[in-house]
Amino acid sequence: MSKISFYDSHGKLSYNPNTEKNVGVGGAEKTLINVSRELVKRGHEVTVYVNCNFPNFYDGVKYIKYQDYKPNNEDVLVGFENFPTEQNAKMLVNWSNRFTVDDVLKYKNVDRIIVVSPWHRDYYASVLGNGNQELVNKLRLVNLGVSENFYNDKTEKQEFNITYAGSPAKGGMVPLIGIYERLKEEYPQVKIHVYGGGALWGWDDEQYRQVYDRLLKSGVLYHGQIGSLDMAKRLNQAEIFLYPVGSHHKETFCLVALEAMASGCIVIGNESGNLKNLVKDNGYIIDGDINNYLWQMDVAEKIKSLYKDRKLLNYMGRKSREYAKKFTWEQTAIDFENALL
Repeated sequence: MSKISFYDSHGKLSYNPNTEKNVGVGGAEKTLINVSRELVKRGHEVTVYVNCNFPNFYDGVKYIKYQDYKPNNEDVLVGFENFPTEQNAKMLVNWSNRFTVDDVLKYKNVDRIIVVSPWHRDYYASVLGNGNQELVNKLRLVNLGVSENFYNDKTEKQEFNITYAGSPAKGGMVPLIGIYERLKEEYPQVKIHVYGGGALWGWDDEQYRQVYDRLLKSGVLYHGQIGSLDMAKRLNQAEIFLYPVGSHHKETFCLVALEAMASGCIVIGNESGNLKNLVKDNGYIIDGDINNYLWQMDVAEKIKSLYKDRKLLNYMGRKSREYAKKFTWEQTAIDFENALL
């Protein structure tokens, strides 16, 4: 058994594991919550220091406000791209969820650097280059997982239900309008449901109000932010998961796409970081500028082709669900333990 502390002072978002279930949090927060829980199941003593709105024990994990962190001789101190000023842990681990290398270069004295996909590892290695070979040698791959509640194959799929979930900052919401306008000409019954908002990351949601208004005025159904329990139900009702990402952002893993696949959705997106490697041949990655009408036309035509071949659509949905089963939070915890060796 090891004494492990997770630390993250980044977040403006105030949360605990119940927030993730009922209100919603971002991918980094989901990762921290689920990995901590699995490590406790495996016999470790785990404390999480975050912007916690109700410090308490959750599933055996002790949650404390990050401002109250004090060095306590942990076996492992895991910083989510940041660390407390003082620490005396036996091993320091920098867990990176983002694609920028700034926070990797900032903490060169760590023992391990966690990356969350093969693309993430290779990208860091190429950007860091030979001048930072010591940091490259510290990279360890830990794939993420998906919660079991997304595998609800008893929920009936709704025909012509297309879903998107994510942050408005990634630029993927507005392109949905052009796709919807092209689909509804031939399939007026089609619905595009959009979930998510800036509040998932603790940001001021008002800065995106114009985006939400544009969606609603176009007929795209914007629902706002919901928790993971409700999100699992909504994804299980959807046939297709649309996930365009702006060129300014790179997906290091793309947890939401994996959740959609576990829910039996066909993922359709553009090339962004690890997304192509994750989806493989279980969905469609369409190259191009997501804000260009040509890309939106190509996506609309791909969806129409699936609607005309229901046998293929249903097969790919089942295939996506089966593929996602190899990604579990238990395996993430095991990978993390191995990364410490």
